[in-house]
Amino acid sequence: MRALELAKVAAAAEALRVKQFARRQGIRAGLAAAAALFLLALFAMLHVLGVVLLSLVVAPWLAVLIVLIVDLVIGGILGSLALSSKPGQVEREAAAIRRQSLAEAKAAATNLATIGQVAGLAIGFAGRRRVKASRAGKAWMIADLASRFVRKR
Repeated sequence: MRALELAKVAAAAEALRVKQFARRQGIRAGLAAAAALFLLALFAMLHVLGVVLLSLVVAPWLAVLIVLIVDLVIGGILGSLALSSKPGQVEREAAAIRRQSLAEAKAAATNLATIGQVAGLAIGFAGRRRVKASRAGKAWMIADLASRFVRKR
C-alpha cells in the first residue's frame, strides 16, 4: 500500500512540475515575441535612417530605390543559402541508423510472430492430450489462448 501512495505522490509532483514548466515556457515565448517585435521595429528604423542619410547625397526616390535593391540582394543571398542546405554527415548517419533499426525491429517482430505460431501449435497438441486432468487442462487451455493471442498480433 505504501508503494501505491508513493507512486501517487510522485505522479502529483510530476504533474505540478510539468504545469510549472509549461507556464514558464509560455511566459518565455511571450517575452520572446515582444523582443522580436521591438527588433523588427529597430530594423525598420535602420532602413529609414539609411534612406534619410542617402537622400542627403541623392534624390529621395533614388535613396529608397537603393535601399530596396540592397534588401533584395541580401534577401536573395540568404534565401539561396537556405534553399541549398543539404543534410550533414551526422544527419545522414542518424537516418541510416534509423532505417537499419526499423528493419531489424520488423524482422524481430516477424520472428516473434513465427515463434508464437510454433508455440501455439506445440501447446495446442500438448494441451489436447492433457485435458483429462482438470488443473493441467485449465493451464494448457490458458497457455493455448495466450499463444493464439500472440499469434494474431
